[in-house]
Amino acid sequence: MALAQKKQNEILKAVLDIEAHLVKKYKISNEGTFGSKLKEAGPKIKNELVKDSMWQILKMRNAIVHPGNLNITSKEYELFISLFTYVKKIEKF
Repeated sequence: MALAQKKQNEILKAVLDIEAHLVKKYKISNEGTFGSKLKEAGPKIKNELVKDSMWQILKMRNAIVHPGNLNITSKEYELFISLFTYVKKIEKF
């Protein structure tokens, strides 16, 4: 598997982990897109930096799955890992 594909798969798996966390912790619907779940959980997420990080993660995910695939650079991947690690640590999942 190409490195870029591996990075994309890791990002998509991390997004699924965040979605599952949002549903469980904030008791929101499991229906809909990651964006709709994040919008529903938004008022319940008190830490604005965590909320902003989740939106950045969503933007990266959207760039991968929608037409015109983003080729993830090493810097973008490092940013994603940093954001995901931060969210995971603060949100405790």
